Amino acid sequence: MDIGTPERYLQGTFDILEGNVRTAVLERLGDGFLAVDGDVRADGRIVPPAVVGPGCTIEAGAHVGSLVVLGRGVRVGAHARVERSVVLDGARIGARCELTDCVVAAGAELADGTVVRGGAVVGEDVRVGEGNVLAHGIKVFPGTALPDGAIRF
Repeated sequence: MDIGTPERYLQGTFDILEGNVRTAVLERLGDGFLAVDGDVRADGRIVPPAVVGPGCTIEAGAHVGSLVVLGRGVRVGAHARVERSVVLDGARIGARCELTDCVVAAGAELADGTVVRGGAVVGEDVRVGEGNVLAHGIKVFPGTALPDGAIRF
C-alpha cells in the first residue's frame, strides 16, 4: 500500500490497528486490540484499538481512541480528545484540544483548545497557539510557530 499521503498513511495505520494487516503490532495489541506501555500515566480514557507508547501521560477527562497511536512521551492534556490520529514522540497536546484524522509530528506542541482534523499534518517541533483550527489537509511545516488564533482553516 502506498502511504505517501496523510490520508493513506492514516488508513495504513488504521488497517494495522484493526488487524486487517498482519504485523508485529497486531501481536502486541493482543485480543483486546490495546497496547499500553507499563509506565503510562492514564487518568483519562483509552479506547481500543490503540497503541500508547512509553512515558505517555493522559490527563483527567481526556479521551484517546479509537484508532490512535501515541508515540513515546506524548502528553495529552485534560479534557482533550484524540481520535483516528497518529501523535509522534514527545508531542504535547493541550487541554481541551480536539484531534481527529490527523498526524502530529514529534516534538510538536498544541496549546489549549487547538483543533486539528481532516487530514491535517502538524510538522516536527511546530508550536501552535491557543484557538487555532487546522483542517482540510493543511500542512504546517517543521519548526513553524503559530500565534494564538492565527489560523481557522
